[in-house]
This record gives sequence, C-alpha cells and structure tokens, in this order.
Amino acid sequence: MLNVITSVACWSLWKLRNDLCFQKLGWQIMEILLHKVAAMAQSWTILCKIEYQPILKEKVAEIQGRASMVMWPPS
Repeated sequence: MLNVITSVACWSLWKLRNDLCFQKLGWQIMEILLHKVAAMAQSWTILCKIEYQPILKEKVAEIQGRASMVMWPPS
C-alpha cells in the first residue's frame, strides 16, 4: 500500500513539474494536487491485490478529505 501511494504521489508531482515547466501553467492551490493524487490512486486500485483494495480506497478517501481541509494561502 505504501508503495502504491508513494508512487502515485511521486508521479503526480512529476506531472505537476512538467505542467509548470513545459506547459507554462502557474501554480494554483495544493487542493488540486491532492485531488489529482487521490484520483490517480483510485485508478491504480486495480493494480493492488484484492485484499488491499479496500485499504487503498480508505486512503484515497482520507486524501480527499485532507484536500478539502487545505487552505491556501494560509491565514
């Protein structure tokens, strides 16, 4: 589980870096990055063993919950 979530986070950061460097997109908010991580992790659920899929779904829900709590810029 840790490998999947770590890989998803690294891949999402890499894609964000590419968007910033090559697509000239500006940084928006952290919430978007966390939602992208959650969406990608959800799509990677099929790569996990059956017994680990519910745990990954719980972690995806946790990431989505944390994304909604992010306030940017911090007050």
